[in-house]
Amino acid sequence: MLALKGQYLVSVGQGDFIPLAMPLQKIPWIEAMLGCPIKMINGQIWNEKYPGNPEWIVQKGIHFESNPWFQLYLEFIKQLQNKLHKRFLISDTTNLRGASDLVAAIMGVS
Repeated sequence: MLALKGQYLVSVGQGDFIPLAMPLQKIPWIEAMLGCPIKMINGQIWNEKYPGNPEWIVQKGIHFESNPWFQLYLEFIKQLQNKLHKRFLISDTTNLRGASDLVAAIMGVS
């Protein structure tokens, strides 16, 4: 496994698990794409509550095409493909979040 400060980028696969590579899962990619501030605290990456009015996101909608965090995520996947595609399946499942997770990211958990 290839690790970057404790975060695995690739898994060689064992048993029924296939070899795969994915962007760093510790980065809250989707929350950043939604506009939540991202903070580094004691070596951990966290997202904070969306600083504006949550209704503004609903009214405006989210368009990832020009979103810098989305573009960075795509570049990360592209780099993984360029370096590892012959040996590892590239996965982009780090963005999977439920609707309540996204609401909590925007409105805060309290």
